[in-house]
Amino acid sequence: MADILISYGAETAMGFDPGGSSTLVVNGKVLNISPYNKEYEKDIYSLKK
Repeated sequence: MADILISYGAETAMGFDPGGSSTLVVNGKVLNISPYNKEYEKDIYSLKK
């Protein structure tokens, strides 16, 4: 995850529960597809550029 965030220019980031139900969204675009997206709570990532 750190490599992905760095590649998008992140300088500071926080991640919570990166399990199988996680969804990665950058600039409003979903970058991964999870089979759990409709059944579970969404994970939170916050970054500051």
